[in-house]
Amino acid sequence: MNKIIKGFMIAFLVSSSVLINGIKVQAQEERKETAVDLLVGVMPATDSAPIFWADEYGFFEEAGISVQVELFTNAMNQQSSAQTQQIDVYMASLVEFIIARENNSDAGAITTTTDGVFPIVVSPEYDGGEEVKIGLMEISVTNYIADLFLTDYVLDKQFIAEVPLRIQMLLAGELDMAVLPEPMATNAAAQGLDKILINESQDFSPNVMIFNQETLENDATIVAAFHEAYNAAVEAMKGQEDAVRALLIERLGLDAAIQDDIILPTYHLTRVPSEEYVEEARAWVETLLDQKITVTYDELVVKDYVSGD
Repeated sequence: MNKIIKGFMIAFLVSSSVLINGIKVQAQEERKETAVDLLVGVMPATDSAPIFWADEYGFFEEAGISVQVELFTNAMNQQSSAQTQQIDVYMASLVEFIIARENNSDAGAITTTTDGVFPIVVSPEYDGGEEVKIGLMEISVTNYIADLFLTDYVLDKQFIAEVPLRIQMLLAGELDMAVLPEPMATNAAAQGLDKILINESQDFSPNVMIFNQETLENDATIVAAFHEAYNAAVEAMKGQEDAVRALLIERLGLDAAIQDDIILPTYHLTRVPSEEYVEEARAWVETLLDQKITVTYDELVVKDYVSGD
């Protein structure tokens, strides 16, 4: 990241802090009027399936909590909602959270990783050349994956936060490739684009669930109940791949015709990424921002709620 862009980002963060604090106070006041224990932000990705399943089949209620699930198609909007405490727990990329936690010691912590699939989607107009115009979000798993796996290409990165907009630009021939979460990648392929599944040999997915600091400090029982319900959903989903795909189709508003083509990951019980995996992501963030990242593994991760499998 060049100095001008980095300087702009810092200035924006400073100038918006007063506004964010005002929205946060308003959100906290509105929260007092609702009986919902947790407001959960998710993305249009296979990672969300255990949360959708727990919500659909009553596992949150069985764990003793009421949950409202909100779907975001723009990660920047979700980040804003998290900063202003309009949501209590949310799904985000590990690299995104490393930066958030570096800049704000009250940003919360990772309580579990999630399980996702991130294919490369290719425009039919792509000529096969080495230089590729690729659609990504800058501080995100998509950018991280592109650098990790597309080393044979010269990447002309186009930073586009909205997932649907990346698909539209691919269809219009304005992009050669984009990194998309599954099942949005399959939805794009159904519209005439090519889907390539890259070989992700790493043990952990680069997406995580993050609880805000206030909830971690004041509502440990609720946090534990969320993870209990998540684990119950993962167990119940075993051998139910068709039902999982159908639920993703329903919750994400996708065409039922793509159901059989959706690639599902192996879903794990709650677990946190290893120190080695986090260190790899941290090194990438330092290169991206051209600055030293000082936040430690123990500041990023809370291990109190993991089960492992």
